[in-house]
Amino acid sequence: CMKTRMIVMLSIGMMMLHARAFAASAPEQMLEKIHWFGQATVKIEMGEKSLYVDPLQLEKDDPADFILITHVHDDHCSPNDIRKVMKDSTVFFAPKDVAAKLQEQFPQATIIAVAPGATQQQDGLTIEAVPAYNVTKTQFHPKANNWVGYLLTIDGVKIYHFGDTERIPEMKNIVCGIALLPLGQKY
Repeated sequence: CMKTRMIVMLSIGMMMLHARAFAASAPEQMLEKIHWFGQATVKIEMGEKSLYVDPLQLEKDDPADFILITHVHDDHCSPNDIRKVMKDSTVFFAPKDVAAKLQEQFPQATIIAVAPGATQQQDGLTIEAVPAYNVTKTQFHPKANNWVGYLLTIDGVKIYHFGDTERIPEMKNIVCGIALLPLGQKY
């Protein structure tokens, strides 16, 4: 029986190692599906579906299933670029002030207003809105506006798009496999 226990323990150990190896490679595989277009604009492919975060300065039309907007500033919420990636069935996620602006611009669109802490699930995608604000340059991105970054879960991989933010205390509680960071620009 000792030999049987050893074989069972080895089998369990091998399964655990295999699971760890699979988990470790999942973010690397996901990286191939993430495309950066400059500024905060990111496209993520999800099998037959795709999403954009903060589409800006896009050169061609590329209809997406989901569009996520982090805040109302023109370099993150560009109606001209949104038109290039939206289709009739596109679902938007945006903070309340942005959702209102989008509803005026695109009255037929499905727009889900989010606030920090809100979580939505759509077609195998989990979208959690997380806080995004400034702690030193507060006039640009005040906490009171409830603007957001997004913690996305796609194929078991957590991807954190920070939005327009500085290092904030809430980040201590966010765990992700891929982080898409702002790089200390003017705002």
